[in-house]
Amino acid sequence: MTLVPFPLNAARRQANMNHAISKIRKSVAAALMPVAVFAIWIWTWPAAQAAPTPAPAATTKPKLSELGTKMGYNTEGKPDPIKLAGDIIGTALTMIGIVFTVLMIYAGYLWMTAQGNEEQIGKAKKIIINSVIGIIITALAYTISSFVLTALPKGT
Repeated sequence: MTLVPFPLNAARRQANMNHAISKIRKSVAAALMPVAVFAIWIWTWPAAQAAPTPAPAATTKPKLSELGTKMGYNTEGKPDPIKLAGDIIGTALTMIGIVFTVLMIYAGYLWMTAQGNEEQIGKAKKIIINSVIGIIITALAYTISSFVLTALPKGT
């Protein structure tokens, strides 16, 4: 006597698919957690290494002022508007870069979990295309602002 496998009904197939997708999501989350921890560690490592040892209060101010001057910071108390503008632009462009990275990861996730759903694949492609256009605009903005902020102090 031979056993003939019976076909699964649609509800059972959908339940199996949902279970598989759930396992994939958990696996992706488990794989990304060490990456996130490592990225935070790398990001905070220079700050931890550069932390000065405490010094007596009487000698701290002159030494910090001298160190700041050597590192190129304005220690006279008057803010440099060009440096401030450059810092604000740099921070904003960094945030835009982070948003780009998150959007690319999200679009890739959408595409990988689409399971042939053309609507979801189209949505992922649209996000990727718009993200790439955005990062190109951001790179051009950085180039222009960098040029302007370096040419301003020279007066040319």
